[in-house]
Amino acid sequence: MTDSHLIASQAGVAMSAWQSYFQPEDSARDVRVDVQGELHCDGWLVRHIDLGDQPHSVGGQFAHHTLLIYDPTCYLNGERSMDGRLVRTSGPIGDRMDFVPAGVAFTASAHPGSRAAVTILAIDAQGDGEADEECRMLAARLHPVLGIGNPLVSEIAVRLRRTIRNPYLAHSADYVRSVATVLLHEIADEMHLATGRTRTTGPAGGLSARAQRVVQTYIQSNLGKPVDLETLAAVAGLSRFHFARAFRKSFGVPPGRYVMQMRIAEAARRLHTTCSPITDVALDLGFSTPGEFSRAFRLAMNCSPREFRGRQ
Repeated sequence: MTDSHLIASQAGVAMSAWQSYFQPEDSARDVRVDVQGELHCDGWLVRHIDLGDQPHSVGGQFAHHTLLIYDPTCYLNGERSMDGRLVRTSGPIGDRMDFVPAGVAFTASAHPGSRAAVTILAIDAQGDGEADEECRMLAARLHPVLGIGNPLVSEIAVRLRRTIRNPYLAHSADYVRSVATVLLHEIADEMHLATGRTRTTGPAGGLSARAQRVVQTYIQSNLGKPVDLETLAAVAGLSRFHFARAFRKSFGVPPGRYVMQMRIAEAARRLHTTCSPITDVALDLGFSTPGEFSRAFRLAMNCSPREFRGRQ
């Protein structure tokens, strides 16, 4: 399996044909990429790469079925396009995924203000290894999709990313293959291919689809106010105990952490699209002090609010 569908190499590493897919916005510069872990076996490859805040674009038809898993700190000011669908984004895309089947044209642009790091799972559509047949068959059944964000799928993707970046685990092809296979099974289920039915309810034991929408709308409308467990449970029409368990089952995190994620996402949007003082952003979103906001933002985005705004 070649790297013909992937991206630019680390500075100092020989250029190869697949680099033609990634181009800097400024043609006078090279795209520099930090490769932070990879496992390459017959029939498939997993690699984690970091492009930092460099503006860049990618385009072409990938030679292999490719899953792109975006890091939690990813922030995209740009667009992604595949199979006739264009998605413009100015905000966090952390733990979201794009699936690009072999031979399908995919293009993306990251403009100034973006922060990109991604784990790439590539599967050879023409491979013949028996051990990889399940992965190959699963990948062949998936259709093009942008922005997969099911909590269970995201949790498995996080495990794959952590594994490939851990030098003590990344050498284990069998383990990585197992995680990748489970991930593809869950994505297939998310696309309703496993059952042939449309999923109308949340995960077993989780919130219903309606309750999820109502709770998400309430949180989004009250990011600057205290949002406690009792209030959210009342909005969903459940007891506190039942709601807490069902919410975590549906979203993969406790309610308090989810509210914080939404506040940080909105803060990132305001820092990128407005000139509001950082202190005003912090207080408007319910943080008691700028210091509290700065600590929470750095924990989520791996940079301070001031550093994030400076990337524009």
